Amino acid sequence: MNINFSEIKIGFNSYLQEIYKNEGTDLSDVSIFEYCDEFKDYLSEEYNIDSEELLNASVSDLMNMDFFNDEEEGIENSENGETTNFISSFLKDLFKDESFSKEIDTNQDGNIDKEELSNLFNFISKNDENSENISLYDITKGIADIKQGTYKEYNASNGITAGATSDSTATAGASNVSSPAASSGASSGSISSGGAPSSESNSSGGAVSLAFMDEEQLNKELDKRESKVKEKQDALNAIYDGSDRTIAYWQDMVDNAYENYQNQLEAYEVNEELKEQVTEVINNIDLKENEIDDKSKQISEQETTVSNAQTDYDNAVSTRENLESSLSALEGKKGETEEEQAAIDAQIASLRSEIEAAKAAEEAAKTALEEAKTKLETLEQEKSTLETELNGLNQEKTSIESKIIDAEPRMEAAINNYNKQKEAFNNQKTKSIDNAKAEISEAQSDVTEIKTVINENKNRNSTIEYSDNFLGKDIIQYALQFLGYNESDTSADIFLEKWHSSSSQTGWCAAFVSYVYEHMKSADQIPQWYQDIENQYWQVNVHNAAKEAGAIIDSSEAKMGDIVLYDYNGDGTMQHIGIVVAMEGNKMITIEGNSGNQVRIVEYNLDNPANCNMAFCKIT
Repeated sequence: MNINFSEIKIGFNSYLQEIYKNEGTDLSDVSIFEYCDEFKDYLSEEYNIDSEELLNASVSDLMNMDFFNDEEEGIENSENGETTNFISSFLKDLFKDESFSKEIDTNQDGNIDKEELSNLFNFISKNDENSENISLYDITKGIADIKQGTYKEYNASNGITAGATSDSTATAGASNVSSPAASSGASSGSISSGGAPSSESNSSGGAVSLAFMDEEQLNKELDKRESKVKEKQDALNAIYDGSDRTIAYWQDMVDNAYENYQNQLEAYEVNEELKEQVTEVINNIDLKENEIDDKSKQISEQETTVSNAQTDYDNAVSTRENLESSLSALEGKKGETEEEQAAIDAQIASLRSEIEAAKAAEEAAKTALEEAKTKLETLEQEKSTLETELNGLNQEKTSIESKIIDAEPRMEAAINNYNKQKEAFNNQKTKSIDNAKAEISEAQSDVTEIKTVINENKNRNSTIEYSDNFLGKDIIQYALQFLGYNESDTSADIFLEKWHSSSSQTGWCAAFVSYVYEHMKSADQIPQWYQDIENQYWQVNVHNAAKEAGAIIDSSEAKMGDIVLYDYNGDGTMQHIGIVVAMEGNKMITIEGNSGNQVRIVEYNLDNPANCNMAFCKIT
């Protein structure tokens, strides 16, 4: 005999509430085994079904059942097509939901196998010592979390590889910044002569930065992160409007308890006036709760607006301060030639104009932020008023129900059952909302991060443009045009035309530096000690020549366009070389060739012990 779990689960929950109400046990505290035992009794009493063989209460037994196969549909009951386990029945009902099935089908092959089923139960029981402790609440909460996207994160943290459709973000070196673009073109492997470790290696302590990356890449990443915020907001809205599957499930139980409440009012012939009063106040409570939910949705969306406005304002302030800092550095500077002085004067005039525009943009951003905050405060006040009104309605409801029980004591069970079911629903809804809000906050932080990086990128370009370090500016602006040149498409071979035939056959980091210094507009201004190096291809020669020329400088003296050398294993021999783009507090930005087999910008945390073996050579 087949059991249609969907049709009987609501009635069973009311039955279960009645069983446990005298013990003061909340439904969320009932283990799955207690739940199964009561379910057997319920089937026996209500449907006259002998369920001892039909329902096996052991989760561990389910792991060993031939519940799944490799057929196209991917799901098969184990005994003559009949449901043999309460959990199996529960899951079978869920697997009809395509979005749920796709989430737990980690290898994306269209079937749910035993390993994936085991992963599912490990996730559901992650807060318990083992799966034997799973409660009904654990399952319901686990399903909600899966549908809200946390299952993929859980799998990733436990080394479970998702299918090809899942998103992944490359992780950069230890103690440094991670970058969504970090894995582009990178390959793992050992460090060859003249080569740098890829972004997957922690030995260099370096991390690929988003700064100076292609503008299109940055905007695509921003769009993706903003889409994720919207996706999480939609999930929260689904909780508020009741379309979320888990919330709908709990609402069904409330509706069932309310129907029973109304039936008992009729059956016990409760006073008509009291019936009308309690029905009206319950309806008013529902309406008021809907108003609060609508207001809560508006508040959540407005919080995102405020967050974006705050980021825009902070970035506007940063841009204005950066421009003013550049102006301060230029004012009073004297060029060594008339041409240099004219360039400095032109930069100062341009900066003053940009600063005025930046001040206007900052003021506009400040106004937008203040307006967004004011609107949020208004919404929160309106919600607070609604909640006060709701409290009054609940007090009125309690008073009316006391009168009903005084007049008809038999109504107490139905009233308590409804109230307890409504409380359980509200608790579940609150937990789901809190989880959804936390995910929105995390996603919004990712948006703030990339917006800040985009602004830092703009500011850094501005700093380069308005620098009085003319040689350093020429070096970096020339080097930046080669971002993305790599071995795989042989574009990096251009740097080896003087030294070797192919970048894929040798390390080429020093060849990149040599090419930049030789071909840029101001090549004749590169120090003679560097130009005299017989073989600039090898960074060891660069290091030796710099020491002999007294060109080794401290990191605090390093400027845009200078050389940085890396001794990864601390043996005094340099294994890699790059060009300094910027020194910003404890952060160094470089442009390097043969970094993950391509030319790219890399960001280093100079506080990281892995970065202690660096040498800097004065070029500018």
